[in-house]
Amino acid sequence: MFLARQRGDPHPRRLLDTLKHEIRELNPLDKVELLKVLVAELEPNADAGVAQAWLEEARRRHAELSAGTVSAIPASVVFERARERLSRRLSNFTRKQRTNSTKHSPTTMQWLRISA
Repeated sequence: MFLARQRGDPHPRRLLDTLKHEIRELNPLDKVELLKVLVAELEPNADAGVAQAWLEEARRRHAELSAGTVSAIPASVVFERARERLSRRLSNFTRKQRTNSTKHSPTTMQWLRISA
């Protein structure tokens, strides 16, 4: 790590541990700001238009809810439906795995790709 060498520390792990400790001491708003910087650093070529598109989608959905043209579904119902769908998919996947001779364990994405 460049910063560790720059500070004269031959052990970059110590710098990382120090940073982790300092992050824990930050207030929530500063943590959010730091997170934004880290995400931007990890995805430097991320399409800025995506964030704008999601903002527009959120505004459109809010307007529909406010106008009463759509109604909200309670989170408990949404999560119950999601659990049911995942359970059916897992069940189908398990049934298919029993008939399949492979010994490989499935990934989460494989479970989600199985049609209900």
